[in-house]
Amino acid sequence: MRSNHQNDNPAQVEARIAARITGAESKLTGAKPLEVLGDDYSGDQLVAKLRSLQGPYISSNEAHQASSKAIQVRQAAEPATVRFLDALDSSVRSRFSDDSPDLESFGIAPKKAPRKLTPEKHLAKTEKARLTRARRKAAFAKDPSPPAQGGPSTPQQ
Repeated sequence: MRSNHQNDNPAQVEARIAARITGAESKLTGAKPLEVLGDDYSGDQLVAKLRSLQGPYISSNEAHQASSKAIQVRQAAEPATVRFLDALDSSVRSRFSDDSPDLESFGIAPKKAPRKLTPEKHLAKTEKARLTRARRKAAFAKDPSPPAQGGPSTPQQ
């Protein structure tokens, strides 16, 4: 049996239940039983059945409202919480040092030692820094010809 209300959302179903309870309380008192899905229900029995069907909707709404309120409380407290945790991290790092393995007990990753450059990479890094300094100096002096790339540059003083 297909329902005529296939697209009902929970709010619509809850409204339908509430309307049926109102109708059953006002129109089925003392009347003969009403047959639903092969079972006979008196007015009081039908209201009791409808209230039992309504229970999960009421519980769900109450839980949703409580959850929304809890989320609002959490969001209001979050800036102070994060500020405290940042200060705590700073204090713990100060007590144990930035590279101490004891930091891991607090869930803080110790700072890693800088990686060692090979002599070739160190030379390339130095040359790149010299070239950058020369370009900046040329740009600052409004010199249209930056130093040539590739060869070793001499530091200017």
